[in-house]
Amino acid sequence: MSCLDALNQLPCFSWLLDHPVHHYQRFAAHKTWLKLLCVDQSHVNWLTRLGFDAEQFLHATKVRCLAPRPPTDVGILFPASYFDETAQISALHAAHPKLLELLMDPAIDSLPTLLSVLRFGEKDGVLEADANTLNFLRLADLFLRGRNRNQLVHDFAEAGIQLAIAGRGWNEVGASSHLILRSMTWQELKQLFSRSQFVLHDHPGFSAGLHERVLASLAAGTAVLTRHNSFLEQQFSLADGVYGFHQASELLQLGLDEHKAEHIAQSEALLRHSWSCRANQLLQLVGKDHSDIAELVMG
Repeated sequence: MSCLDALNQLPCFSWLLDHPVHHYQRFAAHKTWLKLLCVDQSHVNWLTRLGFDAEQFLHATKVRCLAPRPPTDVGILFPASYFDETAQISALHAAHPKLLELLMDPAIDSLPTLLSVLRFGEKDGVLEADANTLNFLRLADLFLRGRNRNQLVHDFAEAGIQLAIAGRGWNEVGASSHLILRSMTWQELKQLFSRSQFVLHDHPGFSAGLHERVLASLAAGTAVLTRHNSFLEQQFSLADGVYGFHQASELLQLGLDEHKAEHIAQSEALLRHSWSCRANQLLQLVGKDHSDIAELVMG
């Protein structure tokens, strides 16, 4: 008996911080008792179709009084490393040559979109969850993320908007129209957020969820620029510091308003995504099937 099987009488949760396809083989054998928590509703929907017990459990942040901010010396910060999507093509071809052509379609812009087109997990769907298919899907996710990220950097250069890019590999690919910073740790990036006017967010297939980059930026009092995302726009307004766009060139006409860091960092919208709110949500999840344990924890 594995240690996971020994815990099956207790409320057991696994919080998946990325798309479940990247973790599938770790939890697939524990479908009957393990509850999966996901940072995106599309992840929940996919797992539910496959017969798993899943629920949305978004990223959160520490919300506190905003410390005095250092001078703003960075315009638009883009915290992302370069990823060469073409390096995945040979491995993708080896895993599933017939699907590689589908992946080249610009309309396939994220892993959830690809899964929907393939009807993966649905009755009479195109694919089964075998090791070869799962490997293809993981590689496809990396390919799509890299393609989207590189296109975003190109689009801002074409629009004449300079980014300050913090990440590996950009010097080698000629992103000379942008300011290239060194690669940084997450703690260093969070300090840089507070010195930036905006943080550019490229959601990696999280179209119905939250990425920690968004919340950490807002908690630092820094506004976020992101491709239009209906979920984010339901969570945060322009006044809360989230600006959506379809094309980078739109930002030139938008005339981004001056924003108050204190308001962004302590908005009601951000408070709904604090760790204390998530702790309450977790206790409610425990209480659904294990009310005795929930009452013990809550005293």
